[in-house]
Amino acid sequence: MTADRPAGLPERIRPPRLRPGDTLGIVSPSASVRGERDRVERGLEVLASLGFRPRLGRHAWDEWHGLAGRHEDRAADLNRMFADPEVAGIIATEGGSGCLPIVDALDYAAIRRSPKVFCGISDLTILLNAITFRTGVVTFHGPDVAWGFGSPNPGEVSLEVAAFRAVTMAAEPAGLLPTWSGPPRVLRPGEGRGPLAGGNLTCLGHLAGTPYFPDLAGAALVLEGYGLKTAAVRRWLHTLRLGGHLARLAGLALGTWDACFEGEADPQATLTDLVLETTRGTEYPIIQVGEVGHNTANVTLPLGCRARISEAGIALEEPAVS
Repeated sequence: MTADRPAGLPERIRPPRLRPGDTLGIVSPSASVRGERDRVERGLEVLASLGFRPRLGRHAWDEWHGLAGRHEDRAADLNRMFADPEVAGIIATEGGSGCLPIVDALDYAAIRRSPKVFCGISDLTILLNAITFRTGVVTFHGPDVAWGFGSPNPGEVSLEVAAFRAVTMAAEPAGLLPTWSGPPRVLRPGEGRGPLAGGNLTCLGHLAGTPYFPDLAGAALVLEGYGLKTAAVRRWLHTLRLGGHLARLAGLALGTWDACFEGEADPQATLTDLVLETTRGTEYPIIQVGEVGHNTANVTLPLGCRARISEAGIALEEPAVS
């Protein structure tokens, strides 16, 4: 299955590629990272070792009801980084639960005027998809500072660094993304092409019904979950189904579902049943990969870029950066 970019969406904009020596803005748009200082500092050291110059946002270490500062402060940090001509890219410290309150406080016009590599995972699903949908600017679902670059597992860090560099530092298609955890699990065979979208299922579901939910018609959708009971996965998938969002995908790639399906004898079978139930009547390919999700080494997914989903995995068919 192949899909063109839906009519009416902003023209896709690729941010400039990252280069050694670039300044990277480090922001905390979600959870407070005061309790993760060791991880954050370790991640900053890794970024510096790659030749980047990390610059912390003013409120990166703030604490307010479990979040990294008040909503207006977290949004202001991110808006400042996009507006600062000295900042070439932006990476979130970690996820959490603070992105939804600030999704309507971003300066989308300024982001479109000054596109930059913006990378994060988990709760950042909300901002990444909103930015790409509202502006056309490619965003990046991939390692954050604390849990990606700051992982205490050097093997995982090296995998994530290589995948990040291949997508954000080279203005050429990355091709088939690594499958270091093993071949994809195939739920439904086939091949589909479309712009990448998605990330964390819960966070994407929180955008449903808002002006920030991405247009998934013809999309190559990626979904992962964390800490969800079977009932929660069922509800979120049916939320997407009832909104018509699962009916016209080009393909679906599932990631990992860490700490999900508690009490189920066979979590994989449960996930398969739920996904096939909510996509009944469609024909696009459905696979599962182990390189997207929580507590695993992540590939970097450029949301908005054309990708192919097949039994081989996820392949990027165009450059993510200029």
